[in-house]
Amino acid sequence: MSDQNDQIKQFFDFQVQNLRPVADFYANGVDIFEKFARQSYAVAGDFVDFAVQQAKLPTEVENVNEYVNKEVEVTRNFGAKMVERFLGFADLARAAQAQTTDVVAAEVKKAA
Repeated sequence: MSDQNDQIKQFFDFQVQNLRPVADFYANGVDIFEKFARQSYAVAGDFVDFAVQQAKLPTEVENVNEYVNKEVEVTRNFGAKMVERFLGFADLARAAQAQTTDVVAAEVKKAA
C-alpha cells in the first residue's frame, strides 16, 4: 500500500511543481483584473455623481445664465475627472504589461 501512496505523492508533487508557473501567471492575472475592475468601478461612480449633479441643477439655480454657467462648470469638472481616470487606465495597462513580463521572465529563468 505504501508503494501506491508513494506514487500518489510523487504524482501530486509533479503536478505542483509543473503547475506552479500557471498558478503564478493566474495570480498575476487576478491582481491585474482587480485593479482594472476597481478603476472601472470608480468611473461608474463618477458617472453617477455627474448624473445626479445634472438632475439637481435645475432646482439649484435662479436664472438661465446661472444654469448655463453651472452646467459648464459641472461638465468641465466631469471631463477633467474622466481624463484623469482614463490616464489611470493607461498607467494600469503599462504596469500590467511590466508585471506580466516580470512573471514570465521569472518562470523562464526558473526553467533554465
